[in-house]
Amino acid sequence: MLNTIFSALGVMVLIGGGYIVLVLLSMVFNSDISEFKSKFNNEYEMYVNDLEVVEISNNEKALPYEFNSDTGEIEGSSQKTLSDDGAIADVIRFFSGDPEKSVEVLLREGNSSSLVFKKNEVYEFDGYKLGSKVGEFSNPALDLIRHVMPVNEKYVLVNGDRINAPYADPYLWQVEVKTLKKEILTEDPFFSHSRPPKIFIPDDYNGVVIVYYVGSYSFGYGGGSSVPKFSVIRVYNNKYHEGKDIAKFAYKAGTIVDARWEKDALILTGDPSKPDGKKSARRPARVWKIGDKQELTDVL
Repeated sequence: MLNTIFSALGVMVLIGGGYIVLVLLSMVFNSDISEFKSKFNNEYEMYVNDLEVVEISNNEKALPYEFNSDTGEIEGSSQKTLSDDGAIADVIRFFSGDPEKSVEVLLREGNSSSLVFKKNEVYEFDGYKLGSKVGEFSNPALDLIRHVMPVNEKYVLVNGDRINAPYADPYLWQVEVKTLKKEILTEDPFFSHSRPPKIFIPDDYNGVVIVYYVGSYSFGYGGGSSVPKFSVIRVYNNKYHEGKDIAKFAYKAGTIVDARWEKDALILTGDPSKPDGKKSARRPARVWKIGDKQELTDVL
């Protein structure tokens, strides 16, 4: 009987020890494992049959290391504080028991009203005061708004967590401002504080190009040690008023960090470097061209 018990304990110790060894190995070789996994993805995937993509350069000058990435050509929301009297201030409060609440404020240009996101509620921003209530999110309600990006007069992008989620649960939503109707763009957005979606308004283009980031590969531990698995290209224009994903690029094709319109084609710049910040390890940027097989301007 004792032999059986000791044998069982020995097996449990071996299994437990083996698990610990695997965890330690995964930590040591984290970067190599991520690099290996990334090689199995196709470099890109097209979502519009009339479009094609070609690589026009894979030996450009390496791009500088970005830890906190910018948002392209348009600024996203910023965190501010809301007092009980409705006043909004730029100062952020962190200490326990503070009666002021954190809100996300999105400043928009032109005829578009600037907005205040207070958990599940949305208000107009009225000169550093809480303005008229726009409405509330539903199906589902949201508990935490992490970041908001403007798209155009009709839409914004919201990185937010569903209410009553038992853990951090950010989704990236396309939101119609007037109705607050939501559409899920991805259930696995890359960390919004590190790399929010980028918004581009290329010269001579009839709309807006956004790049949003999905999934993550980890190459270490701590801030700035991950890259997105995929960069998704989405356009809003005369043909696609409600937005359309047209292509997805994998990390090995380069994380897409720039978009421009050139001779009736969309030119995208990708950064395939690891997120280690070492100048000597930076990889040459890759440049991709998305064009129409027939008349590209009519499709894009």
